[in-house]
Amino acid sequence: MKQSLSEMDVRSLKTLYDSTKTQSRPATPGSPGSNQASITGFTIEAFVSRVQSLIADDRALIERLIRFAQAHDLLKKNAERAQKLAMDSSAALETYQKQVKMLEDRDSAISDRNAEL
Repeated sequence: MKQSLSEMDVRSLKTLYDSTKTQSRPATPGSPGSNQASITGFTIEAFVSRVQSLIADDRALIERLIRFAQAHDLLKKNAERAQKLAMDSSAALETYQKQVKMLEDRDSAISDRNAEL
């Protein structure tokens, strides 16, 4: 089943949000990786983890922007095609109406001639 671009974007943003949320939890005292510096709330590991999640966030946002631009281009092309089809249909309808009018005029002229006879 093919998914729409917006569904993929929402799912990827949700995944990104969930992973950022779990990665940004501070280390609890006594847990592996906690030391004297973690009392002040700063560890190199937490900093590196945060920078990596910011890079991942940026990458996901850039990919989302690219997908948005591609979707925009696709919608623009579809709108242009729809507009061209509408114009072509309008011209065809106008031609058809002229042909009907011409046939009605001929029919009227033939009926008038037949009535004179």
